Amino acid sequence: MLESRLVIHDYKHDPENTNCCAVCGADACGLHFGVTACRACAAFFRRSVAMTKNYKCKLHHNCPIHKDSRNMCRACRYKKCERLGMQKTNIQFYREPFGHRKLLKPTIKKPIPLSHASTSTSTSNVLDRMSEGYQKYHDNQRSLFFALYPETMFQDPDTVWREVPIVEHVRFERSSIPLVLAMLKEYFSPYDKFTKDEMADVLRDFSFFFGRIDQAYWTTRYFPGIDDKRYVLHFGQYVNVDNMGRFYQDDQNPKQAELFFMPTTHRFVHLTLKFKKLAVDITEAAGIVGAALWREAMLHADFNISFNQLQLTMTELNNYCRKTYPDNPSRFGLLMLILRDIEELIQGLKEAVTIGRLSNDHYKKALESILMIFNKVIQIPLDVVDYGFSSSFNHDQDEISLIGRHFSKSIRNIKLKYGANSSTQWLYGYQDTIYIGEIKVGTPPQTFRVVIDTGSSNFWIVDSSCKEPQCAVKNRFVSKNSSTYTAVNKPWNIKYGTGDASGTSCTESIKLNDNFTVQNAEMGQAVFIAKFFEDQPLDGIMGLGFPSLNKYGEPIFITAYKQGLVEKQMFTVWMHTVPFNSKGKIGGQITYGGVDEVNCSPQISYVPLKEAAYWLFTTTRFTINSKSVLGDWRAISDTGTSLNLFPTEIFDLIISETQAEPDADQNGMYYVRCNKRFSYSFEAHGSVFKIDFDNTVIKIRNYCYLAIEKMDNKVSDGMPEIIFGMPLIRQYCQIYDMENERIGFALANDAGGLDLNCTVFLLTIVLVYIIKQ
Repeated sequence: MLESRLVIHDYKHDPENTNCCAVCGADACGLHFGVTACRACAAFFRRSVAMTKNYKCKLHHNCPIHKDSRNMCRACRYKKCERLGMQKTNIQFYREPFGHRKLLKPTIKKPIPLSHASTSTSTSNVLDRMSEGYQKYHDNQRSLFFALYPETMFQDPDTVWREVPIVEHVRFERSSIPLVLAMLKEYFSPYDKFTKDEMADVLRDFSFFFGRIDQAYWTTRYFPGIDDKRYVLHFGQYVNVDNMGRFYQDDQNPKQAELFFMPTTHRFVHLTLKFKKLAVDITEAAGIVGAALWREAMLHADFNISFNQLQLTMTELNNYCRKTYPDNPSRFGLLMLILRDIEELIQGLKEAVTIGRLSNDHYKKALESILMIFNKVIQIPLDVVDYGFSSSFNHDQDEISLIGRHFSKSIRNIKLKYGANSSTQWLYGYQDTIYIGEIKVGTPPQTFRVVIDTGSSNFWIVDSSCKEPQCAVKNRFVSKNSSTYTAVNKPWNIKYGTGDASGTSCTESIKLNDNFTVQNAEMGQAVFIAKFFEDQPLDGIMGLGFPSLNKYGEPIFITAYKQGLVEKQMFTVWMHTVPFNSKGKIGGQITYGGVDEVNCSPQISYVPLKEAAYWLFTTTRFTINSKSVLGDWRAISDTGTSLNLFPTEIFDLIISETQAEPDADQNGMYYVRCNKRFSYSFEAHGSVFKIDFDNTVIKIRNYCYLAIEKMDNKVSDGMPEIIFGMPLIRQYCQIYDMENERIGFALANDAGGLDLNCTVFLLTIVLVYIIKQ
């Protein structure tokens, strides 16, 4: 008997064989805890985990496990289960030591009994709320697509679909994560009541489920044919399973990548066919999304809250199926079985990504970027207000003339912003577009729209005590309605180019995002604002400059850093173009507390600041068409400036080399033929930075106007001689490093030009914070 045991070899499982138990080789009965297994091995693993067994091997820790000898060594059998990937998180534990096992969470084969859930005939409309949120998510994803591909803005929605490679897919995937987070927080309550850690943990795992559900559902909507080989990745993007080579064409190892993900592809095709045959509607899809969410939440967040929410979701989904499909009593069960297919798909996907990381930096970088977003990033959208570029203009010259007047007016105000008088700060560039962020002040919160300005450090909003006519059209802060308000009563006055703003100071709770609140932040209450502000669509200004520019206290960004809300005293600005009149779309982002690793190249060239007030550095060479000018110019990086402004010697060189002609209206603008391609570069701290043609011109219908202007400032006046605005920032992400008093330049991953006939800019603030592990 002993001899017969010695000749038994350990069972080696073939992953392609789904009929045999991966542990012992006996006949399998399905997927258990993420691994194909027989009932005996599945029960053994469940008991071992549930009863916290601690087995010890009496031999050499490599005992053979076979269907004929699986009980010979429990320690090696359990170790093999773990090695094969059986998931402890899927174990159903006992609630009582005796009697039948009671479920703590639903299984695929046995969902939570409806008798245990709400028995009320009137639902809480949880399912309706989730459906509304899911539809809004899809609408936002459409908007994101048009922001990333502005040339498709005016095409028929049925013609914008494109077969994309994996690089474009991953880019869209990362950009969509904030939209998923916003959907969950607004429409899948009480997800928003979880802690930051819990929300991040749930979102990390749930995103795998949500992505596959979303792709399968929208494939059913857009490509409903059973034989259609196109499968939706995101709105406007699809992959053809008969042409996977094209999907992986930009990968470092296309053949290897296709091999890694082929099993997952087949599972996804199988899942989507079920969606198509059932003709799953959006309410049912939202219900499946909710079930997947609360299942994950039970593992990472408050168990009782998540479990009750899961019961309610499944009850409402069951009632919906019975009411909508009375002739199909098994429909609810079929929908729940879809979750099992998704679990198998997710397990394979995770394995493929893990293997891909070992052999390909593409997967490693993609996963690291996604994890950074899950763990460290919260986005706050900024609205945009356009000046002068309305559809009422019927003639190109009228529009050009108006733009020229705006630019000319802006140039005069530059001297007021950066002049020797330190109390003068002009909000430059807002004649074209104003970047508006929505913030909440006080307890309970009051909502305000503020300009995000990197050229100043003061933060103020209009106070209710302001009785001037220009204040009547603003949202005004009512301090008596806030329990967190503390008066400081320190007077302040800021002189702007077109008038003053003045008032008193206080400390308040400032909420920049539902999960990002700065306590006891110093804020100005404006009791007077100049007439100029009446027509400006803002209730205040939030500055992001150095503390030395602040008139009455500590800048809010520095306060956030001291409170541990951001990791570093730095922020990154990335700009992107979006279609004209696309109000509220993502057109860039500001990453607080670190570097934007998603939208910016990892190669960063840092330039030391000449002084820690404005973001001022020295540039020594300017080159265009191989002709150079040498100097020692004081240069500013300003996110609020629409153009690049140069001294006479550089400006004249550009005009000469490009053969640009002045506009007939004498508005200071010069234009060139759009087919005349050129670029220019400048040198700073030993590095050369090139600005491409698309970022050196402003395309207005059939004209290409130079995005430059002349500025004859003198060093003796304490003014910058060069101001780099949006043309530079569209080309290079700007990393503003306060702590080390330097500015970094990193190529934008999607540098693009400005077309004022179809493009405006927006920003999204990204607040980077530390999640405690």
